[in-house]
Amino acid sequence: MDYVVRFSRVLVTAAAGNMNDASHTHVGSPAKAYNVLAVGNVDGKRTRDWSDDEMSPSSLFRDPDSGAAKPEVAAFGTRITMPTNSFDSQGEIIFRTVTGTSFAAPMVAAVAGLCVDGLPTLANNPEGLRALMMLSGALHHVESDRITGDKAGAGIVLATVASRTQVLTDSFFGGARSTPTLFQSQFTDGVFEHNRNNLTGGDILLEAGKPMRFVLTYSQEPTARNATPSPSSYRRADIDMSLHMEDTGEDLGFSLNGPNVPYEIIDVTPTRSGVATIRIHNVAWPNDLASLKYGLVWGFVEDLDSDQSEDDAYEDNDTFETATPLPVNTPLSTING
Repeated sequence: MDYVVRFSRVLVTAAAGNMNDASHTHVGSPAKAYNVLAVGNVDGKRTRDWSDDEMSPSSLFRDPDSGAAKPEVAAFGTRITMPTNSFDSQGEIIFRTVTGTSFAAPMVAAVAGLCVDGLPTLANNPEGLRALMMLSGALHHVESDRITGDKAGAGIVLATVASRTQVLTDSFFGGARSTPTLFQSQFTDGVFEHNRNNLTGGDILLEAGKPMRFVLTYSQEPTARNATPSPSSYRRADIDMSLHMEDTGEDLGFSLNGPNVPYEIIDVTPTRSGVATIRIHNVAWPNDLASLKYGLVWGFVEDLDSDQSEDDAYEDNDTFETATPLPVNTPLSTING
């Protein structure tokens, strides 16, 4: 699957897996692949209150033998009502209630599809889509570590972030460069900067007291179509991310994951308003790696009241205000779920 993501340019979401017995505890294939978005299962309890949401005890989360940190995100996959291929005596479709990561992963794929529907150029940018899904997790988490939780990863993917115009008010896709590709020659002293000089959307604006999330994802390159996810069968890069005030160079945050974790996340609440610079740091770059595909998104995040006005459909009081991923400057008002 890593080869498909890297060279066919499609996002792949996969179920993290379910713990059926004591011998099956680690995330398996294809979710264990570096470039695949593994999805865990959240139990929303079918209530209006986020505070009782929790990870399903059957949702696998132990890191696989590939060394990748899994899952990257989570979604609701407990007690999902779905149609079967059976009919009752009246000819009506019979529905059943199901639970598992196999029902959480399609939720994320559907959200990604909404994003592509609104901005078709995202269809061949799996890194941008992967980053956008991880960005949406900033609103709702069920673990104390809101960035890389053991069981829920970067958080719970919310469809409202991608499809509700009242949530994404005056927001724009746009952001870093027109082509989401890095070459080794672009780094100066091991650093590539994103700022007003190479952003299609202009400055990266910070507002004092307003929390933000920045997500950078990139795809590792397998040496063959059937390469098994492991360091020996990949041309693995390692890039890190840091955030700085443009006027003073003040450090606002760092994310220093290794090559087993091909993404970086910075959550920050700036103490003053201003313009920021995102720096991508070249930690390791194999000599036979020609280029690196990456996605970069960021957005304002407001703290939410856990008492929602409706159930886990998340209504108007969601306050995710802006999302700015690659590659072009297009209003999100075209997405109207």
